[in-house]
Amino acid sequence: MVFIAPYKSKAMSVNEDNIILARHSCASSVSAKDIRSYFATYFRYCAVTSAHGDLGLGGYIYRLRLKYNDFRYASQMRANIFRYIEPLLAVIGIVVTLYTGNKLFT
Repeated sequence: MVFIAPYKSKAMSVNEDNIILARHSCASSVSAKDIRSYFATYFRYCAVTSAHGDLGLGGYIYRLRLKYNDFRYASQMRANIFRYIEPLLAVIGIVVTLYTGNKLFT
């Protein structure tokens, strides 16, 4: 099992404990390409979760993507996404209906 955990200090901490990146059945099934990918993910995660790192929207979306790919958070994340997408789809439907009925710009 390959996982990463954020650095926590008195200055800053993030709200996840650890994130599982991958599960392998045997250690010999891990290739050099997989290891490079895991280290690249690790260094980017370190940059995103550090106090002086990328604390903007891009870093937050990166952390959400990692959590979404973790099987422990997947069902919780999918439920949250659908909870926020449903009202957005309703608003888009209303705007499209008004636009096609020529009620939007008159």
